[in-house]
Amino acid sequence: MLFGKFGDVETRILMTTLGISAFSMTSLGCAIAEEKQTARYLSIPGLVASGIGLVFFVLGIWTDWFEAVRRQLALPFSDN
Repeated sequence: MLFGKFGDVETRILMTTLGISAFSMTSLGCAIAEEKQTARYLSIPGLVASGIGLVFFVLGIWTDWFEAVRRQLALPFSDN
């Protein structure tokens, strides 16, 4: 993994794995608050926001929707 050649698919798989890990950590705090009944009104929206964020993150990795948005808005990011 450290010395191999990474193509587009391998990079996307690693980024998806990192995204699932990160969004699992963000939802963990909300799940603990829900279980302890301490911040119930904030825990459920936090879980929903984490789930929606994960969906958009994975879609952003596996689809080329950012390129379409960038072209529509003419954002000055490089095409590297």
